[in-house]
Amino acid sequence: MLEALGISTRDEQVYLALVEACEASIPDLGTRCGLGRAQVQAALAELEVRGLVSASAGRPRRYLPAAPELALESLIRGREDALTRLRLEVAGLARVARHRRNLAAGKDVLEVVHGREAVLQRWVQVQGSARQQVRSFAKEPFLSYALDNPAELANPAEIAQLHTGVSHRAVYERSALDAPGVLEHVRRMGGAGEQAKVAPHLPIKLFIADHELAFAPLHTADASHSAVLIHASALLDALVGLFEQVWENAAPILPAAQHHDLAAGPSPGEESRLLLQFLALGYTDQAIAHRLGLSHRSVQRRVKLLLGQLDAQTRFQAGLQAARRGWL
Repeated sequence: MLEALGISTRDEQVYLALVEACEASIPDLGTRCGLGRAQVQAALAELEVRGLVSASAGRPRRYLPAAPELALESLIRGREDALTRLRLEVAGLARVARHRRNLAAGKDVLEVVHGREAVLQRWVQVQGSARQQVRSFAKEPFLSYALDNPAELANPAEIAQLHTGVSHRAVYERSALDAPGVLEHVRRMGGAGEQAKVAPHLPIKLFIADHELAFAPLHTADASHSAVLIHASALLDALVGLFEQVWENAAPILPAAQHHDLAAGPSPGEESRLLLQFLALGYTDQAIAHRLGLSHRSVQRRVKLLLGQLDAQTRFQAGLQAARRGWL
């Protein structure tokens, strides 16, 4: 448990025994831990240096544990500070290395990766490098962490990053939402904090970490066959600009918490927002009727009314107009 703080198994064993006993002598600790006197003395010496134990002034000398919530928390903060400094040093070293490579080669903007495992590994590395934000275009076929199950959509790294304050914005291609489990995955990720929108078509599959690195598969049919990494450059600037333009014109996808069961009797405002959501996603009247439990004719009537209210000619346009007006 305490190995992450640089505390050996032996020292941890002695400290935990001392916490359980509240105070103990060297022979007591030797009996509790099954260690010889010299081993216990060496462990106590290490623990004293770390501020985890203290010795009484009386004889025979007894040892007391420092409060875990104070002593261990202090060690944890020290490790976190050290890791933060290391992260900054690594970032600086990466900039120097990139600069040196560019000076040497003059063309080290693109890096091509071949092979499924290599592609997935670099995708994980690119995502993990983000410290502020991640932008992505999501279209089929999807990349997956599960090498033995390409259909698995789980992305634990994104959820972990969302919890640490790294923002994720994703634009999904409309047709991708029809794939099994994708819409549910999008709503699940929305509940974790991902901001998601939908567009009729996406030009490429794309993944951008901060403003430093982009990742794009080279083959549409097999996204994991080969990929290109784009380092900081005018090309990367162009891809960031492309994402922002598509994001601006895309329609938002409501998180799961905003989808209501119409049988429960939602208000007209809630029903209209739900209907507009499906229009923005490009669903047909028949598909909407099936999902909402309404008749086809009833959906057609409501869609016609909403199109008129929004002065829209198409369903997707109605979704965009609604988003711009703040209805979604």
